[in-house]
Amino acid sequence: SAPVVAGMISLINADLIARGHSTVGFMNPLLYKKSSEGIFTDITEGDNKCAGAGAPCCGGYEAGPGWDAVTGLGTPDFQRLRAAVLAASAKAAPAGPETTAP
Repeated sequence: SAPVVAGMISLINADLIARGHSTVGFMNPLLYKKSSEGIFTDITEGDNKCAGAGAPCCGGYEAGPGWDAVTGLGTPDFQRLRAAVLAASAKAAPAGPETTAP
């Protein structure tokens, strides 16, 4: 999944550069905001336990609602992620060229 998300960020970076903005950079503040919930499909079932059928388990975690150690925030929806990053970038961008007083 990490290569797929990296590809998504690469496409978003290309879009930002084409718009004259800087690249994504550190995304955690955007991703972990309460408002980012719609960006991800929450995975609530499953686990990453390593035991085979009938074998003792060596650890692992259960998936559940919200962030969990198995699936993190969930599966990103590319169009929603892109829209959120572009919206945040537009808010952070300066309104226009700065001028200096004579």
